[in-house]
Amino acid sequence: MAYIGKVAVPAQWSELESLIKAQIDGQSSFAFASGKTYSLQTEDGVLRVCNSTSAPTLDADGEHLDDNQFGLYKSDSGTFYVRSNTKNGVCLVSVSEVA
Repeated sequence: MAYIGKVAVPAQWSELESLIKAQIDGQSSFAFASGKTYSLQTEDGVLRVCNSTSAPTLDADGEHLDDNQFGLYKSDSGTFYVRSNTKNGVCLVSVSEVA
């Protein structure tokens, strides 16, 4: 498993790939590789996730990961969107590539 980094997720829907590029040193050209699997783990707060060809419009779109819950994302078509679903509006998520 290759650790990619940890990002703060805002309360509005955002592309996880863009958050990684903006927040993690050395990842400015990061892109999810097609067919690869990535693990996500919330560290502080509840995360909503949605793989879609267009940005989600409703707060309740997609699925959720509770605090400290683990999920997998397999990169294929579409864009992986995330948003924080916590009172303070920020969720920390750790991302790794699974071998």
